[in-house]
Amino acid sequence: MSAYKYFIVLNAMKTKADKFDLRLRMVRYAIKDGIKPAARAYASTPKTVRKWVERYKQERLAGLTNQYIDYTTHLYFAML
Repeated sequence: MSAYKYFIVLNAMKTKADKFDLRLRMVRYAIKDGIKPAARAYASTPKTVRKWVERYKQERLAGLTNQYIDYTTHLYFAML
């Protein structure tokens, strides 16, 4: 299993609620059984699992939502 499969599953999900649920299940599994077993079980990488666990620990449920950065704004101010 690879992160590529996790990416395919995540992109195939239609709603934000489905993605949120997958991440929550993965985080709970990681907290209970460890990072590497969770990565294997969810066909992801330890780095990805660690990222979601850290966000969950810092922000709780709000940390499991997508966090987009508007790079156009950053680029605009960098050019000034």
